[in-house]
Amino acid sequence: MRGPSGFASTQWHHGRSVERLPPIRVRFFSPADCGTCPQLHECLSSPKARHREIHLRPRDDYEALPQARKLQTTEEWKDRHKIRAEVEGAVSQAVLVCSLRRARYRGLPRSSLQHQLTGAAVHLIRSHPGSPTHPEPP
Repeated sequence: MRGPSGFASTQWHHGRSVERLPPIRVRFFSPADCGTCPQLHECLSSPKARHREIHLRPRDDYEALPQARKLQTTEEWKDRHKIRAEVEGAVSQAVLVCSLRRARYRGLPRSSLQHQLTGAAVHLIRSHPGSPTHPEPP
């Protein structure tokens, strides 16, 4: 790969990202090449950076992205995602309204009872026709 000034990339590294994905890191120029380049501001957005660097996905992942995005526009995918969104909404409501992250009691039997009662309370809240999470029928 070449930059705007015509310099070729100098380093290609396979590594691991924070998400444990295997990106390919490409460093385009050495700092010696970039330091004197008049087009440096076209390559770099950071005033402190001394060289251009990008991260690429592996080819298989890169080619799978457009297919996945196209799949997300289908009605079947939207119907499946609607179910997931409802489940995540219920969990979020249990955490925010009923403080599900922190048990009120010590010991597994009491904590388990608290979680079961919280689940029942969230179910009642979500199934009640007047609740904000259950919209009124038109």
